[in-house]
Amino acid sequence: MARFLFGWMRICSVNFARKLVFKPVVFHSYQTIDHQRMPIYHTNVMMCLADQFAVICLDCIDDETERKQVVETIEKSGKEIIAISEEQMHNFAGNMLQLHNDKGDKFLIMSQTAYSSLTQEQIKILKNIAKSSLLI
Repeated sequence: MARFLFGWMRICSVNFARKLVFKPVVFHSYQTIDHQRMPIYHTNVMMCLADQFAVICLDCIDDETERKQVVETIEKSGKEIIAISEEQMHNFAGNMLQLHNDKGDKFLIMSQTAYSSLTQEQIKILKNIAKSSLLI
C-alpha cells in the first residue's frame, strides 16, 4: 500500500510541475534513524528552496546520480547552494521558509532550534544572499 501511495504521489507531483512549467526533479532522500537509513517523508525536512538560494542536506541523497542531478538543477536555476549536515537537518535547518510582504521585504523564517544548529558562516551567507530578516 505504501509503495502504491508513493508512486501515486510521484505521478501527481510530476504532472503538477509540468502544468506549471516547472522541471520535476525526482530523487530519493534518506535519514539515519537507529543506525538504519530510512526514507524522508517530505522534502521540506531536508531542503528549503528560496528565491536565490537552496538550503539542502545533500548527504540525504544517497544515490550519486540523483544528488548530481539535484545540484545541477539548483545551480542552473541561479540559486546558491547552502549545504547542511544530517545533524543540522535533524535540528530542522532544512525546514525554513522565505516569505515577503507587500513592500517586497523578505523574511526567512526558521525555528530557534534550526538557527542554533547553523554555523556562523552559514548564518552570514544566509544574511548576505537572502537580503532578508532572519525570523526565529
